[in-house]
Amino acid sequence: MAREIYISYDRKSDLWRAHVFVQQVRRLFRPRINIARTDWDKYETATAEIRELLMNTVVTVVLIGSETAERPWISFELKQSIERGNGIFGIYIHGMQDHNGGLCHRGRRPLDDEGFDYPAYDWDQNHCCPKQREIEKPLLNSLNLRG
Repeated sequence: MAREIYISYDRKSDLWRAHVFVQQVRRLFRPRINIARTDWDKYETATAEIRELLMNTVVTVVLIGSETAERPWISFELKQSIERGNGIFGIYIHGMQDHNGGLCHRGRRPLDDEGFDYPAYDWDQNHCCPKQREIEKPLLNSLNLRG
């Protein structure tokens, strides 16, 4: 069975950045990625979809933008990931442009207020090569791949 990655991100502010990140990660590492593309208005629909998307995943990557830590579904996704035993790490995406070319400020890590600690790394879509090695090792280790 293929090892899969779940991507957690702020669907209101960072949809474009998430799309760019997923495309770059697929090009670099070729993993199977599960990513929810919509924001949910009904609790039952949201929780069921998140749990389904987390099935078969071994790592959850949270894309950290300026408002990510304030989004309730991000906390739910991360807590479900912890419950599953997934490895978790964050990627700060403040250096990535949105669809209008704008940048956001560096946000707080989700779950910091609750004392949950996990590694987080900066990502720069225009200069990912220097950052790539820093991110590549935990990603490949989480997937039990060699690179």
